[in-house]
Amino acid sequence: MDKVTDWAFLLFNETSDEEVKAAAIMLLNGDLTVKELKNLDIIKNHFSSIKKKRRKGIKSKELNKFVEEHLSLSN
Repeated sequence: MDKVTDWAFLLFNETSDEEVKAAAIMLLNGDLTVKELKNLDIIKNHFSSIKKKRRKGIKSKELNKFVEEHLSLSN
């Protein structure tokens, strides 16, 4: 997977805040850019944390499940 997908996954799992989870899904689906994401006040606290977690590695089965559940393939 690419780093944007990784960031969406980590951000989604980082918190129970529904706004953050919604932003993560929007990022996954391309409805929000990384630049736009970084400018959101609700994300700023989480972004440095998820970048560190990405360096440590991500379990691919969990990532794949996240993508299957949340990626919108409709037009």
